[in-house]
Amino acid sequence: YTISFDMPALSACGGGGGGGARGGAGGSTDVAAAIGVGRASGLGRGGDGDAPVLMLHGYGSGSALWAPNLAAIARGRRRAHDVYAIDALGCGLSDRPRFRCRSREDVEDVYCRMIEGWRASHGFERVTLVGHSFGGYMSAVYALRHPERVARLILVSPVGVPDSSLEAMVKQRAEDRRRQAEAAAKAREEALATGEALPPEAAGPPTRSWWWPLALALVRFLWWCGVTPNGVVRMLGPKGPSVVNSYARMRFKDGTVDKDAMGAYMYQILAAAGSGEYALNRVLKPGAFAVAPLSRRLPALRVTSVDFLYGDVDWMDHKHAADVLPSLAVPARVHVLRHAGHYLFLDNAADFNATLLDVLERPPSGDAGGAARAAPAGVGGAAGGGGLEARL
Repeated sequence: YTISFDMPALSACGGGGGGGARGGAGGSTDVAAAIGVGRASGLGRGGDGDAPVLMLHGYGSGSALWAPNLAAIARGRRRAHDVYAIDALGCGLSDRPRFRCRSREDVEDVYCRMIEGWRASHGFERVTLVGHSFGGYMSAVYALRHPERVARLILVSPVGVPDSSLEAMVKQRAEDRRRQAEAAAKAREEALATGEALPPEAAGPPTRSWWWPLALALVRFLWWCGVTPNGVVRMLGPKGPSVVNSYARMRFKDGTVDKDAMGAYMYQILAAAGSGEYALNRVLKPGAFAVAPLSRRLPALRVTSVDFLYGDVDWMDHKHAADVLPSLAVPARVHVLRHAGHYLFLDNAADFNATLLDVLERPPSGDAGGAARAAPAGVGGAAGGGGLEARL
């Protein structure tokens, strides 16, 4: 179903009109934005004060990606949960208002008002937020702005955690290659001196293609020009569906999702009129590093608890979250799921659902900092007095 509410923040961004948004034209009036909402309800409500669960998808995605998770989470283990998954503006069934945010702050205003509008329209006092990737970043921002409205904060492979940049990453990789080359030279010398066979490390770092610096320069240029993945798909015209379908077949594991259906769903989101996609280069720098990294901001969190979930082959590095734990003032844990990448809730839905239910049904006493505890299917750790524990 869809719900509608005023989005004043869009006015400040030059909103109004276009892309299916309702309301006045120009930038002087509010936009009545409709967002798509999916709901999975358990057989009964949780305990008194049990907060409903709101799931927010990542960039260029939609709420349907949570399909393998909603029913299991709603059923719960020890108690049922009310679970909602919304489509962000510009995605899925939501409106696509003209999106002209000039700054990171404007973009964050829009997302926070979207989440707050949804919460207020349902009359919920507090919610538990589950945000993936870009949705994780925005869930954290909402929790920072409205801590009184958030029970637990669960960040699923969130973007924007490390305090770094593409340039720093390239510099670090160059340093790593230099060290690998030195280690290889030393290994070759030792092998020649002893007459033994060359060890694997003697091969040194792999040869980097000549076009690598050009590719990085092109990425930076396109990023700052505002070219988005959605825009590339639209430029492909009739080739777009096959390209997106090929990506879906390559990206998702066999047996986890209907790859053809996933490709068609993603194409419909990516190829539609541009809207929320333009938030990307206001919030992130090339390489998906945040303009305002969460590592600097999360210490101000004042929610019941925060949990980070990652896949063990995730392109988002769980070590960045682990580095943040000691600075947090609230109980926090990092969980790493086996056999899963960035879409861990699809790659390993069973372990994701189990881990999420562990978090949702953890008693308040279990949120207190202290010794790290072992648990199935991931990595856990506790902040606010605790540490990080590997349970791969």
